[in-house]
Amino acid sequence: MTIPDVSGAKTASVRDFGDDESLLTDVLDEVVLASDGQQALELHRQVVALSRVVHGGDDEAADRLTALVADLDLDRSEILVRSRAGSS
Repeated sequence: MTIPDVSGAKTASVRDFGDDESLLTDVLDEVVLASDGQQALELHRQVVALSRVVHGGDDEAADRLTALVADLDLDRSEILVRSRAGSS
């Protein structure tokens, strides 16, 4: 696993939420990739992207997300749940 280099990161007084969110997203992506592989990371990213669109009120995205999750087998469902446990 490659942990992002934070040695040059902004100090807490000049960081904003976006900086922290980006750093944590990168770390979570690395954890998902290391624990469950590229396909799990791609599934995680797809669900996150659809979820953000759904939160914006897009009913079509909600239908696509529902269909995607409904089509998952038990193993992939478990992987998705584990990967989403750390997401926003």
